[in-house]
Amino acid sequence: MTRSQEIYRKQLLARIHTHPQYKIIKDNDAWSDWLSVRFGVSSSKELSLKELNKILDILNNKCEDEIDIKPDFTGRNMIKSDKITTKQNQKIYVLANELCWDEMKLLRFVKRQIGYYVLTLKALSKKQANKVIIGLEAVIKSEVKKRNKA
Repeated sequence: MTRSQEIYRKQLLARIHTHPQYKIIKDNDAWSDWLSVRFGVSSSKELSLKELNKILDILNNKCEDEIDIKPDFTGRNMIKSDKITTKQNQKIYVLANELCWDEMKLLRFVKRQIGYYVLTLKALSKKQANKVIIGLEAVIKSEVKKRNKA
């Protein structure tokens, strides 16, 4: 994220946190729930620039307030440098395809590797992605040994 984007981000956060609608929601201890229902996060610090602008539009009644707004994972990844890389994401899918796993089977495997369910691989950190890659490679190695014995 560039310096100007960081400044813009801080300005958006300030505008949100000083907005009268925000104060009403916050006074009722419902801000994290409000964010969770709409964006799947508990804090506005986890949102992208696009999502922060969307919040301002909702608070200013410029757009309809929706539940389950599609997350902007690309924008969120710009904020956190420890998020999964494109290369890691591709590697995981290549290894899963080698095992003939569908998306659900892959996500169940990811859950076993990192300890909790994720809706998409983009929610993983680099460290978690490495765990998944190492685990997939071990499964492939095991499958190859089984085939060679048979």
